[in-house]
Amino acid sequence: MKRLLFLLLLWAGAMLQLNAQDNIILDFETPETSTSFSYFDNGDWPDPTTSIVVNPDKSGINTSDSVLYFVRGVGGQTWAGAYGNPAPTRPIDLTTHNRLKCKVWAEKPGTVQLKLEGGPAGEADNWERVIPIPATGQWVDMEWDVTLPGEAGQKVPAFGKVYKNIVIFANFLEETTERVYLYFDDFATGEGEAAQPVPVTFVLNAAGYNGSISSASVAGTFNGWDAAASPMTEVSSGSKLYSVTVDVLPGVIEYKFVLNGNTWEEGLSPLDECIVNNNGFINRKASISGETNLIPVCWNRCYNCGEDVDINVNIGFGAANPPSPDGVWIAGGAKFEAPGGKYKMEDPDGDGIYSITINRGIGFATHFTFANGNCPDYSCKEHLDNQDCGDGNNYWDRKMLPVTQDTSFTVCFGDCSQASCAASTKFLKDAGFSISPNPGVSLITLKFDQYLQENGYITISGILGNVVKKVAFTPGTQSVNIDINSLTPGIYTASYIKKGKVGTKLFIKN
Repeated sequence: MKRLLFLLLLWAGAMLQLNAQDNIILDFETPETSTSFSYFDNGDWPDPTTSIVVNPDKSGINTSDSVLYFVRGVGGQTWAGAYGNPAPTRPIDLTTHNRLKCKVWAEKPGTVQLKLEGGPAGEADNWERVIPIPATGQWVDMEWDVTLPGEAGQKVPAFGKVYKNIVIFANFLEETTERVYLYFDDFATGEGEAAQPVPVTFVLNAAGYNGSISSASVAGTFNGWDAAASPMTEVSSGSKLYSVTVDVLPGVIEYKFVLNGNTWEEGLSPLDECIVNNNGFINRKASISGETNLIPVCWNRCYNCGEDVDINVNIGFGAANPPSPDGVWIAGGAKFEAPGGKYKMEDPDGDGIYSITINRGIGFATHFTFANGNCPDYSCKEHLDNQDCGDGNNYWDRKMLPVTQDTSFTVCFGDCSQASCAASTKFLKDAGFSISPNPGVSLITLKFDQYLQENGYITISGILGNVVKKVAFTPGTQSVNIDINSLTPGIYTASYIKKGKVGTKLFIKN
């Protein structure tokens, strides 16, 4: 009986040990546990994919033969990375394991972000987090706690789900001036201790609030949005500087400062850096990985009072390249989204000059570009190749140098010349004419709302702005016939100038 009991205990111990073992996904030693990763937006690094190489440092925790060699190039996008192509043969099963693991060898300090794709709900389940590399010049273990919410997208935990693919990022959202060389090995799932709350200190400078203050507090995802749960204390009487320290689980948190128990809305802009737009609710956000002292922030600002600048950006268009009816965006770089995102420029007075104003911290600098249309793939961005204001090391984007005071500037789409195009590119809110038939085959007629009062030209341009035809008109004209028989089928614009403003319409040649 004792022998049977002893054998049962041995079996149970073995099963516990087996359950505690990591589940290897990729160790680059066999075809089943190997794959390559395809780079994207990776700057000057010429190789299209990662490579499997001999372990350059068979010591410490990793004496295996083969490892993955990963390089982040210079001049690529700050989100440059590499995705499994093909995806790993073994699924990334996190239904019972609460950690995603790998070994890393780094030459210099930096960070690694892993992203999981192909979850049960598709993109809604995508999960990503960035953590620092703990040491350099040696193999180190890195672990991602998948019970924590992701730091992008829907911000949902990955625990309890099965994923298909891994994406690797080095120094995510940081610009590179030199290549980053990393080695990876032993991607796996495993067990780890549950995350523990860490102290987070919030500081509010309420000098920007116009009114009396009887109380201040912070409410958010960490305390059930309870305005009474985390009261703040004024640092000194009359200072309007309030602080509180709250125990918070690591992850991305959303929160608001609350004044007088019922004033929740600060007036933050959807374009501010520190916010998340959660179904129309503008909340502050912060990423917590350990004990954190958040920077003091001014009421209705992402920065401390007096430490921010307003940046007003304006762009005009030439007559041959009118603004798209789908909209105009400032985009690109590390600080703006792809065209079609929240940084849409507006032309409220219909004069053809599109504007946007953003509030940023003093010293804000970034690459950026303009897009004439809603093109998330950047196919409609301006082309500044070999022009002075384009940076050939960053897709010929513009570069905004550090801004130290409130600033306003106006540029021309696709043009680096110093001459302002504002005066010559004001557009009529209503084009002032109709086109028929549209689409046309051989002849179109432009009929104007009023008789024209001066000599001028109708300019026909291709969709990229190239002028293909000019037709003169004289005073007293109300309609102009234009022969389009020789034009290649496609989309064109017809435009004219009236009292310094441009009227333009699109038409289709069949």
